[in-house]
This record gives sequence, structure tokens and C-alpha cells, in this order.
Amino acid sequence: MNLERAKSIFIFVFLGLNLFLGYHLFWSDALRLARVAVSKEELRRTEAKLAGQNYFIDAVICRTVQTSAFLTVSPCLDKQAEIVSRITGILPHPVQLEDALLYRGQGREVKVYPSGLIQIFFEPGEYLAEGSSGLEERKLLLAVDDFLLGQGLKQAQAQFNYVERTPNRLTVHYYQNYHGTPLFAGYLKVTVEGERVTAIELYWLEPLESPLERKMEVIPVTEALLRLVEELGPSPLPRRIVKAELGFFSREYNAEKWEVPPVWRFLTDDQCEFFVNAFTGNLEDL
Repeated sequence: MNLERAKSIFIFVFLGLNLFLGYHLFWSDALRLARVAVSKEELRRTEAKLAGQNYFIDAVICRTVQTSAFLTVSPCLDKQAEIVSRITGILPHPVQLEDALLYRGQGREVKVYPSGLIQIFFEPGEYLAEGSSGLEERKLLLAVDDFLLGQGLKQAQAQFNYVERTPNRLTVHYYQNYHGTPLFAGYLKVTVEGERVTAIELYWLEPLESPLERKMEVIPVTEALLRLVEELGPSPLPRRIVKAELGFFSREYNAEKWEVPPVWRFLTDDQCEFFVNAFTGNLEDL
């Protein structure tokens, strides 16, 4: 057999294999990202239909084809005892409530639910910063970040979501970040009254299975917007949609594990969140 010919055949086969793998690993994704799920004309039509119902889009709209899959999760329970001891100073004997265990420390209470939800209450509150309720968002977030760090409650996966302000209090909302994708089902909320933190609510999930191999195309964001407004009906006052993001969301479950569907999450200027199932187009119950 001609050795040079055999070497040439081997090189061509090797290059062909590389091209095949490269296409499936990279080029197929590049082609998907280049495909447009929402044309400019369709986006304009959607904006016009929403405006007719008194809804206006102020969010960045993703127009390319998006894919996702169900994400299997379980409640994150392994840090409950550590959080209780950090907040109360000890691990006290709990009081059994109807739906939770209550731990009491000096000026502090911690409720631990079977679902994994943890609620922390400070009485009369822990000092945050002077004039906390009037701080601009960047300074407020820095103060809250320092507070969580000092209490041993800072979560590496916590991503800032939005600030909810009322006349007497404000609540800083975070969601759980899963490899760059919002896992809205996991969340952290910090309630501030005056200059003090009065409550913290933490619900964290443990992703069990990567969904990458089961990805499918999701409905376009414009279709999700139209389904949302169809469910909500006309707004009596102008309402602006300030965020439109693809992520994961489900209600809390008292279960060992469950599947979380992909959703289009919409945030309005009055700090209301809505989740539209990205496969079915149904509005998810909160």
C-alpha cells in the first residue's frame, strides 16, 4: 500500500471529522442565533396591539430564535442549620408551627419551611445606612450587599432584579443566576424600613440536571407578550414593560425534585412580574 496515499487519506478523514464536529458544536448555534424569530415588522405590529391596550414596551426585545428546556431542581436544604445558627447566634430548639419550624434568638426570629423557604425577622431591625429609603439604587445595593456579607447571607448566585418601593418600606429583589440564565424560581428579598433591615426571605434551588441536550425552540417573545396582554386585559392606566427575559420559573413545591419550565418573564414599571410559559404560552400562576 502506498504510504503517502494512506497518510493523505488519513488527513482528509481527520479534517472531515473536525469539520463535522465543528458544525454541530459551533456552526449550528451560530446559524440559530442568526435566524430571526421576530421581524421588525412583527415587532411593530406587536407594539401597536399592546399600545391599543395601554401597554408600552420599554424593554430590550430579543428578536433571534431562542431555545430552552425543562430544568430539574430540588430545594436547597443543606444550609438551613448554618443560617439559623448565624442569625440567632446558636442553634436553638425550634417551636413547631403549623407549617414551619420557628427559631428564636435575641431580637431575631427564623422560620424554616419544609419547601426550603427561609424567613428571617429582625426586631426592631438591623441598621443598614443613613437615609436608606432615599438612597439612589447603586448606593442602596452596595449597602444591602455589605449587610448580607456581614450576616453571612450573601449568595454567590444572587443577581439583582429590581427595587420595590412603597411609602413606608422598600424591598430589594434578587433572583438565582443559573449559568447566566435567570432562575426566577429561586429568590432573595431584603425588606428595609427607614434605616433598618426588618426582614429577609430566601428560597434557593439546587439544579440537578443540565437541560442542554433537550433544548427546543421556544415561542417568540412577541407571541408571549400578546398572550400576556390577552390574559390581563386592557390597562386603565399606561403600563410600561421594562424587562423581557428568558429564564426559568415555577411556584414553590414541597417535593424532593421537580421540573421547572422555561418562561418569558416580563417586569412592568409598577414592579409587577409576569411569567409566560415559553413552550405553551400560558400565564404561570404565582
